[in-house]
Amino acid sequence: MKTASAVQYNAVRRLKTDQSFMGLPPPVERRKFERLPLQLSLQFRRAFRRDEVIGCITENISGEGIYFVSLHSLIAGERLEIDMLLPPLVSGNSRVNVHLRCRAQVVRVESTRRGLGQGIACRIEKYTIQFGDADLLSDQMFKSAKA
Repeated sequence: MKTASAVQYNAVRRLKTDQSFMGLPPPVERRKFERLPLQLSLQFRRAFRRDEVIGCITENISGEGIYFVSLHSLIAGERLEIDMLLPPLVSGNSRVNVHLRCRAQVVRVESTRRGLGQGIACRIEKYTIQFGDADLLSDQMFKSAKA
């Protein structure tokens, strides 16, 4: 026999996870852009420490943000320069590297489910897309992205 508090707990849990039993629609996603679960090579450097380039992998991206896991500690409000290597552009027999280069601000830092590193959510402030490697050879961030 269930106690009254157990019944209440189960009802509240069910309400939070499945509102359809009361005829209510599921919770609405409030983001403007859909998240795409893409694992892409990403490198970043902090605005105040430009000599250090840190590599990691994205968890997801959207039209205005990036989420990745880093072993390095970051803080909300910090500004980053980010280089993401996108899937190559294929045209006929040629493949062209595509880089998304952006300036972003850390908006959230959280512990990860696996306990390895920190989950970093960034809002993209400004970005450029660059094709190929020829113009990027002088840039340390792009040199290390090809290695």
